[in-house]
Amino acid sequence: MRFILRGFHADYILQILSAFVAILGGIVSAVGPTTPFQKAIWIVVFLCLGFCIYLIAFVQSRQARETQGELRSQIDQLQIASSSAVALQEANNELQKQVLELSQSNAKLTEDSINTTTGGDSFCFGNVNFQFEKPFLIFMHSGRYPIYDVQVRVVDMNKRTSMSEPGSVVCEMGFTVIPVGGAAQGPEFTIPLSGADTQRFRFVFIARNGRWNENLVIHRGKFKWSCSIRVWPKETNPPTCPEKPIFEFVDCDFPRNSKGEVDWW
Repeated sequence: MRFILRGFHADYILQILSAFVAILGGIVSAVGPTTPFQKAIWIVVFLCLGFCIYLIAFVQSRQARETQGELRSQIDQLQIASSSAVALQEANNELQKQVLELSQSNAKLTEDSINTTTGGDSFCFGNVNFQFEKPFLIFMHSGRYPIYDVQVRVVDMNKRTSMSEPGSVVCEMGFTVIPVGGAAQGPEFTIPLSGADTQRFRFVFIARNGRWNENLVIHRGKFKWSCSIRVWPKETNPPTCPEKPIFEFVDCDFPRNSKGEVDWW
């Protein structure tokens, strides 16, 4: 029976047998058996057909259960595969995140290495030290990286006859390196001062990492000198600069004008 059902669909066989039973029932109703032998034959035929119908229905039900079980198993496998795909995607996302973080870390290390060699965004600024008999310059470091091959030109802005003049160069000097948190100083870095109470200087710096300039104003008070310092990211000639200073320091006792500002120029 199972071999027969493999070649034909169980529903078709069941419909054929049902139709055959109906036809036989009609024949028996029209031409009834007349002898006990004929009646026994018809009973055996109907019993066999009934048994076949029952067997086919049983096999069909069993096939349906097997199909449902296979379907449920496929659904479970699909859910497992879906969960595995989600887990794999999450693992892939985490791996990509780690790769990106590693790439950013490598880029930061490369940038730090380059900045350590060139000086990065570090700079230095000058001030006047009055500890010795003659005033001398001290250059202090600011930033995270050393500064290399520094050349400095000091301009006396008080010697200008007009605002458009660049001023007079009073000294030039240079040094190989200023370490982080360090300074370059010494009696050889002397600077000539005039007798004026307020003196303005401009420092032009050129180093391995670029160029910047500084405005230094010193004022002689009753007991000591005070100073104001501004550092600009690049050389500027006019009194008004469109860029903001990268460093500014003003002593608390430094004199200011009527607007409460320092006269830088």
